[in-house]
Amino acid sequence: MRRTIATLSFSFLTLLIAQALTVTAQTANRSVATRSSGFGRTSEAIFLRIQNQFSNIEGALYLPTQPGKVAIVTAHPWGDSLAGFPNAELAEKGVAVLGFNTHAVNNDDLGPDKIFEPLMLDVAAAVQEMKNRGYAKVFLLGGSAGGPLISLYQNVAENGNAAF
Repeated sequence: MRRTIATLSFSFLTLLIAQALTVTAQTANRSVATRSSGFGRTSEAIFLRIQNQFSNIEGALYLPTQPGKVAIVTAHPWGDSLAGFPNAELAEKGVAVLGFNTHAVNNDDLGPDKIFEPLMLDVAAAVQEMKNRGYAKVFLLGGSAGGPLISLYQNVAENGNAAF
């Protein structure tokens, strides 16, 4: 059985990322804005409203200069993932990246024990968006508390209710 979704650890990907340049995103009927990554780099992202059977969330799509079949979805349960590291840097390495904000973004009062299960639908929405865009493989990358969130999502995606 071929897996089209895989979980990567943040530390592993960090080792693979070298000094990067800026990315020019290609767009059609989408808003494009320039955002700072917080690491002294600025790049263009295509800002999206992702609405599907799973959720209604915001996303920022970073595209490589050469189209490919691999994408990465980055997440943090309640932090802003639209312009965060390593979205632009990974796109510069040739991978499409979708950073998305869950419906709990900027709400530090929510704890993981109260929100991870509903937030899995936000992860599902982001993954479905990238599949709808034609990516054959979608890798998941969670920063900080995003690691457990995407691990939980992956476990349920692979094992269904047996995960609980």
